[in-house]
Amino acid sequence: MLSIGSLLPPRSLRLEGENVEHTRVLAELRVALPPIIVHHPSMRIIDGMHRVAAARRRGETTIHAVLFTGDEREAFALAVRANTAHGLPLSYADRAAAAVEILRYFPGRSDRWVAATTGLSAATVKNIRDRTIPPGQEPGKRMGRDGRMRPVNGSAGRKHVQELVEKNPGASLRQLARAAGVSPNTVREVRRRMLQEKDTAPDAGKTAGQEDRAASGEVAAQVTEPSIPEPHIPEPSIDGVLRRLSKDPSLRFTESGRSTIRWFFSRVLRPREWAGVIDGLPPHTAFVLAAVADRCAAEWRDLACRLRDVGGSESDRGKGSPRRRSGSWRGNGRTRAGPDFRSSPGVDGPAV
Repeated sequence: MLSIGSLLPPRSLRLEGENVEHTRVLAELRVALPPIIVHHPSMRIIDGMHRVAAARRRGETTIHAVLFTGDEREAFALAVRANTAHGLPLSYADRAAAAVEILRYFPGRSDRWVAATTGLSAATVKNIRDRTIPPGQEPGKRMGRDGRMRPVNGSAGRKHVQELVEKNPGASLRQLARAAGVSPNTVREVRRRMLQEKDTAPDAGKTAGQEDRAASGEVAAQVTEPSIPEPHIPEPSIDGVLRRLSKDPSLRFTESGRSTIRWFFSRVLRPREWAGVIDGLPPHTAFVLAAVADRCAAEWRDLACRLRDVGGSESDRGKGSPRRRSGSWRGNGRTRAGPDFRSSPGVDGPAV
C-alpha cells in the first residue's frame, strides 16, 4: 500500500491526456482494481494513471501498487506494454509515437520485439524505423524476443558461412557459427542448401573416369551420327507424391484417408534432410542413434511390405485388367506415381 500523495504523475503516453470519462467509470466501480505499477525509487507512476485519479475521486488516500526497479527506459517500455494489454488501450497515434521513443531508447531491439511492446505490427515498426533512424546509425545486429542477437543483413553472414564451409568442410556447426558470428541453425541451413545444389548439379556424382568415358562417348557420337536426346522427366519428390495422393477422393473425403496422409507427411524423411544433424555428435551417442535409425528403417521396411500385400490382395479382387504388384497405381487413364516414385501408364494412357 502506497500513499497517493507520495506518487509522482506519470509520463503521459496519451496525446490527449487523461480521459475524464474513463476515470469517472472507474470511480463508480465497487470492485477491487488491479494494482498500479510504480517506479522505485523515483515513485513515478508507470501504469495506473486513471486508477489513481479514480481513487482520489473516491476520497481514498492509499492504493495498492507494485514496485518496478528498472531504469527509465525500461520503465517507459513497460508502461507502453501495459497500456496496450488492459484498461483503456492506447490509440494508434499513441502507440506509433511510443514506438518512435522506444526505437530511440532501444535501437538494437528487433522489429518484432518493438511490435510486441507497442501493439503494432512488425511491418509498421519497420516503416517507423526507416523514417526515424538515419542510415548508418543502426547497429549491425538486433536482439530478438528470445534474447538472441541476429545480424540485420543475413545474406552477408550466410555468404561468410559458405566460404568457411568450402575451406573447412569438416568443421562442426558450432565452430563455423562462432567463426562467422551466426547461429548454428544458419550454418545447418547453408550446408543443406550447398548439398542440394551439389546433388542437383548436372555432373553431380560422376567420377573422373566416368567423365572421361562420357566425354569420349560424346566425341564418338559427334563423329558417327547425331542422336536425338531423350526428354528428361524429373522424378517426383516425396512431398509432390503425397500432395497428389491427398487429392485422391478415396482419401480426401474420408477421415481415415486424411489421417493417413497427415501421418506420412509428418514422418517421412526427405532426401538429405539429415545432412548436418550428425555434425559434432560424440562417438558414443552416434552409435546409439545409429541403432535407433536401424530400428526405424526396419519398421519402414515392414510397413512397405504390408502396403504391397494390401495392394496385391486388392488387385486380385478387382475387376478388369489386374494391377501389377510392382507398386504402381492405375486408374482413369491417367499416369500416377507409385511407391517407387516413378510414373507408370494408366489403363488407357500411353507410357510416360
